[in-house]
Amino acid sequence: MCLFCGIKIILLSANLASRTLDPTRPINENDGWEHVLTDLTTVHDYTASEVIAKSYEKLPDLPNAIVCDRSIFLPAIDHVEPAAKHISGAPLMCTEFGGLNIAAPKQDADSKDWGYITADNANDLVKRVEGQISAFLMTPGLSALVYTQLSDIEQEVNGLYTYDRKPKVEPAKMKAVFEKAEELYFANLKKQGISF
Repeated sequence: MCLFCGIKIILLSANLASRTLDPTRPINENDGWEHVLTDLTTVHDYTASEVIAKSYEKLPDLPNAIVCDRSIFLPAIDHVEPAAKHISGAPLMCTEFGGLNIAAPKQDADSKDWGYITADNANDLVKRVEGQISAFLMTPGLSALVYTQLSDIEQEVNGLYTYDRKPKVEPAKMKAVFEKAEELYFANLKKQGISF
């Protein structure tokens, strides 16, 4: 059996079991990648703002969309199984983005700690998060963003707080970034004639 066949069987089974247990809830069978049958089209993207802007200009072609070198939907399996595709009207969401850490001091250079993107300092981290958000906000149809992650965990040091919950960046600066993003998001919706 091919790898995609096995993945599709597992995801379809999970979808069916979930729908059977509670048909009222939306199902996201494989958060972030390689969807088979989902109520939510989700992606994970830890790339820099310029890469985000370039990747998401292709997203209107959702059935064939690739983000971070991965397919959003699983491809067809020969002539047996059609390719998975976006359900018209389903929300498009980036359910993980960010992944920024701050460069380790010289004495910690041999550390195994990592993040997806390394900022030079706290101000650079804020600037990079702003850039990521701005790039995402230019994506037509994007309905949600989820920043990852709030605090460091073990070797992943891409949180806004350290493992001991000490802020790496002034919380007020990050709050301002996210409040500005919220204002821009709703302003874009208003331009499209969508109101709340």
